[in-house]
Amino acid sequence: MALKYARGNARTQQIIIPKIRLENRSRGLSVNRMTRKEKALASFRRQPLCLNCAQAVAHAFDREDLVAELRAAGGGNAPDGLCGALHAALQICGKESAPKIAEAFEKKLGYRRCLNLKKDGRVPCPSCVATATELLESLDA
Repeated sequence: MALKYARGNARTQQIIIPKIRLENRSRGLSVNRMTRKEKALASFRRQPLCLNCAQAVAHAFDREDLVAELRAAGGGNAPDGLCGALHAALQICGKESAPKIAEAFEKKLGYRRCLNLKKDGRVPCPSCVATATELLESLDA
C-alpha cells in the first residue's frame, strides 16, 4: 500500500493515509493488516487516538507502555530538543542501536533537533514519523 503526498511545497506537504481496505471473504469481512509505518501515520494527530509524533512511533511498535510516558515528548519537547519521533525510536531500539538510528535519521532528514527540522529543513512532522518507523523496522529485518 503506497503512501501518496498532497501537492504543495515541503512546508505544507502532508502525507495522505490510505484507508484500510475490507475484503469480502466467504466467511465474512477481514481487514488487511497495516504496516508499522501506516499504523504510525494513521494514529499521528488523527482521531480516535490523536497521538503526537513520539507516541505514534511507540504505538506502531505496540509499545503501549511508552505511549503515556512519551505524551510530553512531542512538539519539540523531547530531551535536548530532539525530534519526538527520533526520541521514541531511540527509546525502543535500545542502547546498542541508538547511535546507528540517530545517525541514519540525521543523514536522511538533515537534522536531529525538532527546531532545526522545522525551521531550517522544512521537514513535515509526518515525514519524521515515517522515517523513524522505517529505521526501526530495518533493525527488525
